[in-house]
Amino acid sequence: MSDRSILRVLLATVAALGVALASCARSGNQHDDGVGAETAWAQEAVELFDAIARNLTDVDRYAAAAHYGETGLLDLHAWGGDEYAGRLAIAEALGKTLHIAPRAVAGQSGGHPDLDVDVDQLFLGAHEAVVRFDAHVSTGGLPWVQIYAVGGNFALSSRLFTEDLGHLNPTMRWTDAPRHPFYEQYIDVWSSGDERRLAEVYAGGVVVRDALDGERWVGLEALAGEFDATEWIEPGPWPELFRYDNGDRHEQIAVFQFGGPCPALEARRWVFEDGLIVDETRYGHVPSIRRCDGSAGDGWWNGYDAAAPTQQLTIETMTIAGHRVDLVNAAPGQVDFLRWLLERYAIGSLAQPDVAAVWFPPSVDCRLAEGIAKREDDRFEGSHTVTLCFTPDEVVSGWPNERWSDHAVHQGLHELAHVWMYDHLDEIDHLVFLRRVGLDVWRDADVFWPERGVEVAAETIAWGLAGDGRAEYLVEPAPSCPELTARYELLTGTEPLTVCTPAGGD
Repeated sequence: MSDRSILRVLLATVAALGVALASCARSGNQHDDGVGAETAWAQEAVELFDAIARNLTDVDRYAAAAHYGETGLLDLHAWGGDEYAGRLAIAEALGKTLHIAPRAVAGQSGGHPDLDVDVDQLFLGAHEAVVRFDAHVSTGGLPWVQIYAVGGNFALSSRLFTEDLGHLNPTMRWTDAPRHPFYEQYIDVWSSGDERRLAEVYAGGVVVRDALDGERWVGLEALAGEFDATEWIEPGPWPELFRYDNGDRHEQIAVFQFGGPCPALEARRWVFEDGLIVDETRYGHVPSIRRCDGSAGDGWWNGYDAAAPTQQLTIETMTIAGHRVDLVNAAPGQVDFLRWLLERYAIGSLAQPDVAAVWFPPSVDCRLAEGIAKREDDRFEGSHTVTLCFTPDEVVSGWPNERWSDHAVHQGLHELAHVWMYDHLDEIDHLVFLRRVGLDVWRDADVFWPERGVEVAAETIAWGLAGDGRAEYLVEPAPSCPELTARYELLTGTEPLTVCTPAGGD
């Protein structure tokens, strides 16, 4: 074992020992953690976050996102992200952030490492939870904290806090001890017994609340009464500080250990203004409370079922025409519809579009268009994907003897055409087609879409594969049927399935 590995094991042992110190009862009452007895206090919360950690270990963003409500919110500003609303948006965001460990190493490339995520510490409020996750990999892993608001059997919102090492190089975490002057000053103030020193760390109108029992103190005078009730305080297990910044807003989550008859851990969330705490929320450590008090009352975890089924976030891998495709939110009718679309490529003697996944509503992409093709989708390791924004009812035709909606057929073939062109047309093909149709640009977001060669080409392929009686072409003015045939043959090298009338009519 390397020196670094030995040091990691020793540090982990020290942290575990600190938690184990909380095994004695603060009130003198021992508590059975639920083995052969009643369910241990807040066990439902433990199971929820253990399940999330397993999802992260398995890199299953869908399952991880399924713990959020349909209107849930995930804030990833601390990792340079944004706020993501709804399960599908959260799943997409997690697909870009689940591979956590090596991101601080400049210029790193290549595949993502395997990681093993676990819940290192869990702290609770009646409506909230503070969770310290740790991702272990061969390079040492990376801890982070998330604060959750939970209700209605789902996470309502979550904000991520990144570790604060006091320096900019996380790879030095094992050799360069964290330096947190404010944290140390805070401990010194609370250890001094001098209530006048509270002004060194708190603003005059500070609001302090206990998230478990709801007790609240407003102002320094009210908080001063806590000095006599506060046990001996020292830094919590390393690393003890995590931070969140979003513009002018700065927050920190700190972990402390308190002495007394039963040493216990506690997390405190600070909101700062002008370098002083204006809001502080305190969260109880689940193992400490179980072993010291037995329980700390009720909260969101009562009756919470971490394994409860979720709605509108499903993924299934299917083999269609010999090709494996991930289908997201696909009902049986939508699966049959996709199968029909792909079969049109085979009937037309074209290679099947190499699409790794097809999404159906709900999808964040459906706010923008009826369908979207992505050349490199980070959610699927850079593979091609398609989103088709049609519900099961919308893919079905309303006409007798017609199974599929003409418009849904056109849009589906159009998006799959984009995927087909990614792999079967090169720049020379683009230039030749542009010359044929009299356009200047193949793809440019600043150009109106009917004037982009790539969109005219996708319209042409969709028209050619749809077949007689259902073919559409949405770019106006539409060329003649013989001209569309010529364009289709130029793009694909084959004849279209849509055949012109003997008179060459449209």
